[in-house]
Amino acid sequence: MMVKLFAMLMALLMSAGVSSGEIDPGHVDLDITDYGAQITFEDGTGYWLEFRQTQNSAIRLEEVDYLETEELFLSEMEENGLTNYELYDSSELTADILESRKGTTIIERCIGFVTNGQTGDGAILNAADKNYNYISYRSIDQEYCDGTVILTYLIYNPDNNYIDDITERYDFVISREWED
Repeated sequence: MMVKLFAMLMALLMSAGVSSGEIDPGHVDLDITDYGAQITFEDGTGYWLEFRQTQNSAIRLEEVDYLETEELFLSEMEENGLTNYELYDSSELTADILESRKGTTIIERCIGFVTNGQTGDGAILNAADKNYNYISYRSIDQEYCDGTVILTYLIYNPDNNYIDDITERYDFVISREWED
């Protein structure tokens, strides 16, 4: 949860700097609590940023409904000829699974939200390791803003066992409930 809050704060700070014409805000100290963060700049100035109840950090994975979208997606993939596949939640997919797929198409399900609508930065809610939850929505063709919840399917190349050989990516906006 703290990683998500930190990512959101950094996104807010960066977007504030861009809109005010600042390029480099200098050193920034953050003191994060469950209710907000004290932000202190290198020059000694700072402010308190209170987290609203609807803040992106309050998104709980169990509140996100993606099953109907997933059923339609898999049905269409099968209609287009995909038969030998295994679907994994991002929290369950490991390097061992990817390195031993032996011709099986691996599909990874990522549920994330946009942390910075200006840059397309996002965070994966169901990441296996919360320290590695970054995702970019910069190139998707759907409108998004801070807080948009997006379901992403990553299709790994079945012809090799490389852990980073993604041949296709599909993104679906599944909730706008937490948008700012």
